[in-house]
Amino acid sequence: MKEKYYSVNRAVLQTKDKIILFSIFVISIFSVFAGYYAYTRIIYKQEVDLFKYVDVEINGISDEASANVKILDENDELTRSINYSLSKQSNIANGDVIILTATPDEKYMESKRLLAKIFTKQYAVSGLSYFANNKNDIGNNVLETIANESNENVKNAFLSTYDNASDIQIKNISYYYRNSDEAKSRLSICTVTEVDFNVKYLFNTITVPNTVYYLSLYSDFLIKSDKTIDKYNAVKEYQNQLFYLPLMFKQELNSNGFVELKT
Repeated sequence: MKEKYYSVNRAVLQTKDKIILFSIFVISIFSVFAGYYAYTRIIYKQEVDLFKYVDVEINGISDEASANVKILDENDELTRSINYSLSKQSNIANGDVIILTATPDEKYMESKRLLAKIFTKQYAVSGLSYFANNKNDIGNNVLETIANESNENVKNAFLSTYDNASDIQIKNISYYYRNSDEAKSRLSICTVTEVDFNVKYLFNTITVPNTVYYLSLYSDFLIKSDKTIDKYNAVKEYQNQLFYLPLMFKQELNSNGFVELKT
């Protein structure tokens, strides 16, 4: 009778052990799923890049350029929820550093369980075209170009003034430079063109040699990122000024702040 009692008791204990083990297993499984749920829904947040679909677009000439935020994907929901701002939007020059700041919608970020760690991005400005402010910014090829242009203009101006001239020889003899606008330090180049010619008097019996000088002013030399000249302006008020002696045009140039450019 006693042995039977022990055997029944052992069976009961074994059944209890199985129940306990099963309960522990169920609880463990539940804990794993509950923990995973809590981690993914409460604790875990997906890290995102707030600048993935944006860029900074810069247009214009150095010192006068403007910057705008360019959205690369208008359909991206996260990007649409972010407010972007720039540290500088106008009067941008080469060498400037522009900071793009992203301010995300906190409610949206929380509802989507998103996490951002970087909220600013820097952009170094380079490659903008710029106005030459130094004589070293332009090369001899530019001087040759404006010399040829001024010679052609001088030729037309001269022929309209001296209709009885002969043996005409036109050549560029020197260049002068100055900063025409101190605020923007823009370079100006003045070409000096010499015209040698003969004029006949007394029914073409006497030939008299003559020389006159013309000044032509060029400014606003716009230099592209590859260091080539994009364009320049010819200032008409100096165009076709005529002088009979070298001392006259030198005094005129010096009085206007020009210095002779050695080539």
